[in-house]
Amino acid sequence: MSSGAPMNSSTMGDNIYNNQDSGMISGLNQVQNQVHSIIQSNVTEEGASIENVCKQLRGVPERSVREAIEFLSSEGHIYSTIDEDHYKATDS
Repeated sequence: MSSGAPMNSSTMGDNIYNNQDSGMISGLNQVQNQVHSIIQSNVTEEGASIENVCKQLRGVPERSVREAIEFLSSEGHIYSTIDEDHYKATDS
């Protein structure tokens, strides 16, 4: 049963992703989504380092990266691994 109307978040259930292909998480700003994407793509056991995230996001101040990491961590999207400078995504 298709009404022809585009699906929105209320018709898609509890899916937190705006776009399955892009991996963008609804409710996050651009820097937070970029940081999450970098951390999520890291496959090492220790996770992505803040230094590595900053290198990949040239032009984004380290303070903004650290604020995004703090927010993502407090919201349960990422967690620290070997120390407070390495993170993995909860959905990776």
